[in-house]
Amino acid sequence: MDERMRDVAEAGDIEALYALIQENSFVLDNIDTFPFVDTPLHIAASKGHIDFAMEMMNLKPSYARKLDPAGRSPMHLALLNCQTHVVHELLKVDKDLVRVKGRSSWTPLHYAVEKGNLDLIAEFLEACPECITDVTIQGQNAIHIAISNNNFETLELLVCWLEKITHKDADIWNKQVLNGIDREGNTVLHIATSINHPQMVGLLLECKMISKNEVNLNGHSALDMLSGQVNNSEAANILRQAGCLEAKRIPARQTLAESLRTRMSWSQKLRRTMVRQNNMISSDMRNAMLVVAVLILTATYQTCLTPPGGVWQGNLGDPVPSPSSAPSTPSRVFDTPPPPPTSGVFPSSPSPSDLPSGKAITPTPPPTSGVFRNPPPSEAVTPPPPLITPSPPTASGVYRDPPFD
Repeated sequence: MDERMRDVAEAGDIEALYALIQENSFVLDNIDTFPFVDTPLHIAASKGHIDFAMEMMNLKPSYARKLDPAGRSPMHLALLNCQTHVVHELLKVDKDLVRVKGRSSWTPLHYAVEKGNLDLIAEFLEACPECITDVTIQGQNAIHIAISNNNFETLELLVCWLEKITHKDADIWNKQVLNGIDREGNTVLHIATSINHPQMVGLLLECKMISKNEVNLNGHSALDMLSGQVNNSEAANILRQAGCLEAKRIPARQTLAESLRTRMSWSQKLRRTMVRQNNMISSDMRNAMLVVAVLILTATYQTCLTPPGGVWQGNLGDPVPSPSSAPSTPSRVFDTPPPPPTSGVFPSSPSPSDLPSGKAITPTPPPTSGVFRNPPPSEAVTPPPPLITPSPPTASGVYRDPPFD
């Protein structure tokens, strides 16, 4: 980089910056051609020149992701030089800058965790929740670093944040971070027991997603990490009460090669077939099937709410049957009696042998239309006089034929 540009960046002089641009309009592009370079933004961020840094972000936002020869981005330098106000402004412009990996794949979040800056950690997590999953080249995540630096407050912040978030990938992050292993196969619980910190051990065991009996590459469980340490009874009791075991008592886990060599059961074959068939269905076909299913459900639901006419509905008062659904047979039907004979001779009454004992004959009134219905309770219907006057019953309860006139 031109020495004059370096001096301008160290002074934070915006007027001098544009004077250099007027001399050479490609002065900033020339700097951008170098893969690793100390850009004017790096210098301004480390010096705390906010206005100059924001001007550079406006002119050359690509500088924010470049690394200097030491493997540090502008945000890394601002953190290392305690220029937190610059960090805040850079984060407002691009929240993903917190995930830029520098030397050894350390991100700005890792540096903030190492320093124990709780306010910055909280701001990073709120701006970019995905940064919690970033790991260093040693396989350490933010919780590994917090425990390694014996910082209980930072660990408490990270663990409680993982429990509170409602992100769609929250469960995945919990498993990934709490059970992530470093290069030596140590989980965060291994690290906490290796430094014999009962508070950290108890806090981690309260997490539902944490695996309690993982074995590292040296064949040690979290409980085994306490062996040889003095005053380890408190942490050991916490581990045993939570169900942690020694490595020799933990069943050997099946390796990937052994798992691939095993034969499939019928349930596994069924699941494999279903997954393969599901993968063969295109997204358009899946959406079409979903639309058809919704239409069928909607039609079924609508039919349940509005049944055919004539069906009683409790919230609609008295039902009014439709003509198509009216009953074809009335509740009480009388056949039209034959017309009276013109000769003056009436048919004889049934013989005593045809009548049940002790039962009287109820005369049938002549209907006008051939069909009678039950009258409503509020109205009384007086039937016409019978054609045949029944004789009084005898002592035996049997009716006799009436005499003819």
